[in-house]
Amino acid sequence: NSFKKDQAKLNDQSESTRCIKLIMNNPLDAQIAREGCASLKTIVVNAERQRRVGQNKCGCKALILALQNHKNNGRVMLEAMQLAANLCHAQPDNPFGMRGWAHTLNQAEIGRNLGIKYVVGGMGVHLGAADIQDAGIRALANLAYNSTLNTDRVVKWGGVPAVVAAMNQHPDDLRVQEGGCLFVWSLLANIENETHITYGLEHTGAPAGGKVHVDLRVAGHVAECGGVAAVVKALDSFGHFTEPEEDDWLNVGEQGCAALWFLSTLPGKLRQSIVDAGAVEVARRVATAQAEIAPARTWAARLLEQLTGESHADLIMEIQVPGIDANKDRMKSAESCVYPHRPYCGCFGWRLPNATEAGEPVLQQKKKKLKKGETGED
Repeated sequence: NSFKKDQAKLNDQSESTRCIKLIMNNPLDAQIAREGCASLKTIVVNAERQRRVGQNKCGCKALILALQNHKNNGRVMLEAMQLAANLCHAQPDNPFGMRGWAHTLNQAEIGRNLGIKYVVGGMGVHLGAADIQDAGIRALANLAYNSTLNTDRVVKWGGVPAVVAAMNQHPDDLRVQEGGCLFVWSLLANIENETHITYGLEHTGAPAGGKVHVDLRVAGHVAECGGVAAVVKALDSFGHFTEPEEDDWLNVGEQGCAALWFLSTLPGKLRQSIVDAGAVEVARRVATAQAEIAPARTWAARLLEQLTGESHADLIMEIQVPGIDANKDRMKSAESCVYPHRPYCGCFGWRLPNATEAGEPVLQQKKKKLKKGETGED
């Protein structure tokens, strides 16, 4: 087993080096850019690989070349945006010390080299392609998450109007709507004294061992661009809805209520405009329809408390934010992910296209344990 792991690591290293060199030596070749980004996105699935590929091997620079030179090629932009999302995907393990989160290094590199501008530009060119909009939204969300500089860049380069335009253009696409809601709270949440990365909005409130502050200037910009109306509309369409098992990780109710909670942090005109837009009604629908789904129910309850002053303590789940060690076994390898068939999941970002087949046995085992009540989980 040790030999197989070492061999797999060597294969990843040689493949990533080959892809990056090809992209950088052939910056105008669309096929090389597409295939290179597609390969790299499946490699950078943990903090160590993010650091090695993004920083040590100039993977971020190769990504910038792909985004910069192939804006009109939808296939390249799709793979490049998904690679950007993975390079900046917040990982639960941090082997480099608090000043060395791998994803934050990639956020900074991509941001200062105009990566955000190129992602927004690509979204504008391919507004009619839902898959590209979804990838672009998630790339922007990961680039902006807890990064003040990148948040300012997203605002400067028109990221908020681009996401709102995508949500308006694809009102029936669940992935775009959920991604748009996720983008809003990722853009707004500024976490101080972050000690570890956790997944799921159930940990945001005292997330990642830190304290949340909301940039009200950015919140106002989101509202001015139509973000409030877009999120409320998404909740009205999908807040009560959970996708079938193969995509049950998508939850507009959870992400949308969280987005509105961050937007309405302080009383005033913005909070009132959120109430006037119908947020209270859709939050009640989420709380009722998703009563069995604790994170969605909790965020709906928090939003209702904030907007109405009513107590909904009975709906709010008890939160115990785990530390790094608690996440290791759950997150460190594809085999340990209970939903490895998902095209994009909280553990690993964008997955291999054929991951469904490999993941089914794990999912089936999980289902059997749930039926028998043997998981030891709530």
